[in-house]
Amino acid sequence: MRKILILILLLLHLCSVARAGSLEQLDGVKLGDSYQQVLDKLKTGHRVTMSETLGVNSEGFFILAQGYSKDAHSCLRKIFFSDSRNELQLIGGFRAPGLNIKEQCFGYDYLAEYLNDAKSIKISIGLNIMHPWLAEYQRDLIITSKDNKVLRFKLSDDTGGYSDEALYQCGDSQFVLKNDVDSYIIDVNQFKISVGLCAANEIHIGGFKKTHKGWAFYPVTNS
Repeated sequence: MRKILILILLLLHLCSVARAGSLEQLDGVKLGDSYQQVLDKLKTGHRVTMSETLGVNSEGFFILAQGYSKDAHSCLRKIFFSDSRNELQLIGGFRAPGLNIKEQCFGYDYLAEYLNDAKSIKISIGLNIMHPWLAEYQRDLIITSKDNKVLRFKLSDDTGGYSDEALYQCGDSQFVLKNDVDSYIIDVNQFKISVGLCAANEIHIGGFKKTHKGWAFYPVTNS
């Protein structure tokens, strides 16, 4: 599945090259750069969502990032690829509808949301693919207020099937998100996320799960 994703991304890149000509550089990254040089240049203003070396001796590499492009004057998903040596061979950039300048050009490959109208808050977990073929993801917990104020909190990376999270009501003004290892408190009044346990009675609301239907929030009644 992940190999197919890489091929699709490369095809998108090649289509853009056919329309606009081969990119020799993009926002300071240029053809011939090494794997580490590309990563170093992406440290500022970018989120690297996938970085893999390829081949038995790591001769090639594949990097996928998202961020603002001064060259294109918009948010881009950026592709950097080398198939047989530690020198950048292909550079691509394409606009993606999920990336927003107001949100620092960050977007997600998968996004699941729970909306609580009574508390005027939306709780979401976003996943970004971090491996070309294994089911491994970077994960963010996002809360959004009724006036569209957004707070992001980085959860531990999912390195193999551990993205599922249970959501509980915790007292009058808090929620708790937890799995078998971690527990996070979402304070609605203070608009804050922190690591911790619920000090009040917990009411199970539902869970964020990846099933055959996709990555979504499933209420208790539908679990």
